[in-house]
Amino acid sequence: MTRIPISPGRLIAPIFFLVVAAIVFWQTNTDLVEKDIASGSMQYNAAFVPEVLAIVLIVLAVFQIVQTFRLSGANPDASGSEASEQDETPMERGLALRSFVALVFLALYIFAMRPLGYHIATPLLLASLFALLNVRNVFLLLGLSVGISYVSAYVFGGLLNVVLPAGVFEIAPF
Repeated sequence: MTRIPISPGRLIAPIFFLVVAAIVFWQTNTDLVEKDIASGSMQYNAAFVPEVLAIVLIVLAVFQIVQTFRLSGANPDASGSEASEQDETPMERGLALRSFVALVFLALYIFAMRPLGYHIATPLLLASLFALLNVRNVFLLLGLSVGISYVSAYVFGGLLNVVLPAGVFEIAPF
């Protein structure tokens, strides 16, 4: 039985998410405990939601790692597709590059949120992500970016009374 070698690129994302989950647990069990806000019921426990999301990340990452190892033990079919399964295809490399660019966009968004504010930074992020996903119709790109941004702003700012960053332009419609 011929084994398909494991591509290290297929393990980078799940390992990254495992590290993120570990950081979440480290933070919730050190900083939040020191501030005495990581105990009690769900309503008063600031660590509850981050830890639940970290557990979800762990489960999904482990699932991805198991799937990668299961595929490595699979017997490639006789149609000669072994070479295409062994190496990452150009499409997979393109998706990996797009994922990395999206992560960079997200990091820039986090840094731009305070000076620009939610109502400017979020439509810019969404437009960048939609362009990365090959949305080429400018009206659709702008409509989706602004529409999603302001609907979510209404939900969080208007309905849930969450204070969204106003930025230097002090845009705060809700």
